[in-house]
Amino acid sequence: MRKLLGWDRYDTQEAADAMNDLYRNELRLFMNLFIPSIKLLRKERIGSRLKRVYEKPKTPFERVMESKMGDRQKVADLKKLRDTLNPFDLSQSIENKLERIYKLANMRQSPKAAEAEQRKEMPLTKVEQKTMQTLSNVFPGLVIYVGDSRQKRG
Repeated sequence: MRKLLGWDRYDTQEAADAMNDLYRNELRLFMNLFIPSIKLLRKERIGSRLKRVYEKPKTPFERVMESKMGDRQKVADLKKLRDTLNPFDLSQSIENKLERIYKLANMRQSPKAAEAEQRKEMPLTKVEQKTMQTLSNVFPGLVIYVGDSRQKRG
């Protein structure tokens, strides 16, 4: 299962809509209501070293609640929403949406797919061939797979 969206090409409106839906809904709620982060409070120089002091981990929602600067009604609504949400269900929903988005990727034009295609067509260099020969002499029973596991070389 892949975790990142960055390497594949998403060039359809359907893919853009699916990503926007994920970011506007489940991922936004999950990151702001359940995922804590730490903030740097100060840096102290001790000789030539720098000591960083952080505050305790808090979610962005907890920071808004502590600041007393947010709209009280909206904060109360978010608190009710957080209490009704299950972070594990939300995480599963995010995974499901990511899987759907991955299926919308244009793998034909993906940079990783192009690299894999190039590697598949490239013959072994002389250095690689010599290394394979040496390995097969040292380890006679060794089977070496290069690139695609279905292609056996050596």
